[in-house]
Amino acid sequence: MAEAVGFGTRSNIVASFLGGTEITEKARVMQALAQVGQVVGQAPAAIGYGNASTVTSAIAVIPGTEVKQVLGLATKGAPGADAKKLIDATTKFGLAVN
Repeated sequence: MAEAVGFGTRSNIVASFLGGTEITEKARVMQALAQVGQVVGQAPAAIGYGNASTVTSAIAVIPGTEVKQVLGLATKGAPGADAKKLIDATTKFGLAVN
């Protein structure tokens, strides 16, 4: 199970986990990441990917398969006080911010 081509998480999986090799054309494509986890939970022998919000008791996470994803933050103009707090919080926890 996979998201449609061009979606962020799919692009990250291809680059980080699959070494640039595209996901097979035989994969069932979902239009939203949340759907990947739902379908994996219903389909016998299915495998897919997701983030923490897509993991439910219906699926099992394969140990050692975590992939880091860069977080991009954007503001219109210079960041205000609240945006600066968010930037500081993300960098405090070691999150990569572009």
